[in-house]
Amino acid sequence: NFNALGLQTIAASGYDSIEGMKMLSVMPVFHGFGLGIGIHTALIGGATCILVPQFSVKIYADILIKHKPNLIPGVPTLFEALLRAESLAGKDLSFLKGIFSGGDSLSPELKKKVDAFLKHHGCTEQIREGYGTTECVTASCLTPKDYARSGSIGVPFPDTCLLYTSDAAD
Repeated sequence: NFNALGLQTIAASGYDSIEGMKMLSVMPVFHGFGLGIGIHTALIGGATCILVPQFSVKIYADILIKHKPNLIPGVPTLFEALLRAESLAGKDLSFLKGIFSGGDSLSPELKKKVDAFLKHHGCTEQIREGYGTTECVTASCLTPKDYARSGSIGVPFPDTCLLYTSDAAD
């Protein structure tokens, strides 16, 4: 299931391959999003995984500038903290090729702020929201590359079937 998750995530990301890319991962490995997306997807795709054992916005921002990762998965509070990172002032973030938010709902207001921050720092990408649950090994939907719709969690991963059931009694 983790191998399938990694391959589906790479396919849904819009890249033919992530081989040779670098992913900066700070989410806890005991959490499915941290382990499945933040580590396993990078490794199965041939990318380098840069692990940050404990979050500090200063340390994270310093690693971001020093190692220039191409992919950063995170939760909305991580991206909110990055907006306040003084050490990122005037820095070029054009090396970022994928910024993925999950684990919690990304508000339309925060998305606008993060997208503006990225653009101001030379990044041509926008933050992309995903969705998943533990039962489906953490991820099942992702906003397509270069397409964002406010309030959307994206489209289902390849070969993923989502079943809708109502709460109404039969």
